[in-house]
Amino acid sequence: KPAEVENLEEIPTTDELMQNPEVREQPVADSDDPDLTAVSSGDYWTIYYNSANDEYSLRMFGNVPSSKPSAWNSYLKYIKHIEIEEATLTGDFSSYFRSNVFTVLESVRIERSNLSGVTSFARAFEGDSESESPLEKVIIRDNYYPETPSLTNISRMFTLCRKLSELDVSGLNTSSVTKMDTIFSNANSLKELDVSHFDTSSVTDMSSMFAACNSLEELDVSNFDTSSVTNMKYMLSGLHLKKLDVSNFDTSSVTNMYGMFAYCYNLEELDVSNFDTSSVNNMLHMFYVCNNLEELDLSNFDTSSVTNMFAMFAYCTSLKEIDVSNFDTSSVTTMSAMFFECSSLEALDLSNFDTSSVTTMASMFENSTALKSLYLDNFTDAASMTDMFKGTTSLTYLFVSHNLSTFNRLENTSWYDEKNWVQFSNLSQLQTYHRKQSEPTGYRKGAFLSLTMDAMGGEFEDAEEQKVQNKVSGEYWEEIVPVKEDYYFDGWYLDQNFTNKFDFSLPAAVSTTIYAKWVENYTVIIPASISLNEATELKVEGINRGSKALSVGLNRLATSVSESNELTLANTADTTVQCSAPLSWDGSENNPEKAI
Repeated sequence: KPAEVENLEEIPTTDELMQNPEVREQPVADSDDPDLTAVSSGDYWTIYYNSANDEYSLRMFGNVPSSKPSAWNSYLKYIKHIEIEEATLTGDFSSYFRSNVFTVLESVRIERSNLSGVTSFARAFEGDSESESPLEKVIIRDNYYPETPSLTNISRMFTLCRKLSELDVSGLNTSSVTKMDTIFSNANSLKELDVSHFDTSSVTDMSSMFAACNSLEELDVSNFDTSSVTNMKYMLSGLHLKKLDVSNFDTSSVTNMYGMFAYCYNLEELDVSNFDTSSVNNMLHMFYVCNNLEELDLSNFDTSSVTNMFAMFAYCTSLKEIDVSNFDTSSVTTMSAMFFECSSLEALDLSNFDTSSVTTMASMFENSTALKSLYLDNFTDAASMTDMFKGTTSLTYLFVSHNLSTFNRLENTSWYDEKNWVQFSNLSQLQTYHRKQSEPTGYRKGAFLSLTMDAMGGEFEDAEEQKVQNKVSGEYWEEIVPVKEDYYFDGWYLDQNFTNKFDFSLPAAVSTTIYAKWVENYTVIIPASISLNEATELKVEGINRGSKALSVGLNRLATSVSESNELTLANTADTTVQCSAPLSWDGSENNPEKAI
């Protein structure tokens, strides 16, 4: 402890001052605390030592300048609490309360003071990146501004205050503030923060304003006036909120949205449909690791000034679809990792993308494992396309410009030209073929298969005896039925002995030939009116164009024909063969209700 300890007037402790306003307003001479001893003092300050808890505190009052007296030097590493009350602060208080100045400072209270003359609180409480700031509590409330506030800069005011768990800034007038960048960045013990009263009408820089405040349970910025803001880089990054209302943001002046919502991985809803992005030039990491977002409306985004889209949607793993068809990418130079690991995205239409200025597309679609279709109608080669298609394992359709000659790390499997039905057994063949094209071409993944249908003496509608279908593995063959005079079609078989019937319900897997099976055709004529009571047997006249005998009979125990007792045709010459025959009845055309 400092050697110079004087027995000066005793004053109330911090807790007593806050709990009892009457005590707080008492003169120092009227306070009575046997544990509190003034050890040093000046015109506007007193340093106290509390023997009960072995702590030093600093109290300021009256006219408080922004400079620090040298008399404080021997106490700076001991002072744990600072109270500024009924004071008038004047000047630049940048870095004033920093942990590299007051190395053990735990709390600061500024109340009922005139702050009109303060020009800056920039880095006022900033922690040390090398060591953890001990600051836990800051109260700035009930202050007044008899003149127009001079405060223009509160940049980095509470950044890196990692232990700060209680913060009240209701007494801070921000109407003249232009710089709010990084003000709360990495204050990651804060669960509550009320900035709803902030007047942000003059603010131009909000970059990293709430970055990594990952313990906040809610944040109301819905009334922020952002009409003057030009920089929103990492403004809301690292927040673990499920909801965030930025729908009223005026972004017409914003030029930088780099990482604005990056690492907001709990965010389930985000409405940016009203964003005016006409002035934005940087969207790098804008939605990086927003992996709970399932939808995102960017239909009004004007990207005509944007040059950087690096990893813009990377790790948006829940995003199932996204419409970027209106994006103007004519100025973009970087698209690397733009859709990296968008593992739920199934289709992506980039047909309107102009990539003439792009220099790198490395890993642009890497690990977008659910992506099935991709349209790159106007893409051109870039200087770097490393791993551009790596991990797009579900991609089955690629429509691509003839000016994009390299499909780096595309699945090395069977592809084919959907228009000309040209098959490629590997990626090398595909790229060689594509480089010879003069227009955008569509390619599908899969083996090019054929099914030859041999009518075996019959014919199809076009009078051909064979028909060939072309399909891709995984697709389904169409069942086509031929005809043959005096014969009945009995299905398609994989062999000419008709032992293995072909199954059209299975997807195409190999090229093959199938054969039509035919059975001889019979015509049976049955009278339109039949009375089974008049005869013991039913006489049927049949025209047999084959060589086998034909009979028609009823179930032995049946006495009448019904839905459950149908006429059955039996081949008596060879009981191992079942014959099917079309039936016609005399009078059935004129009296169909009497037909059996």
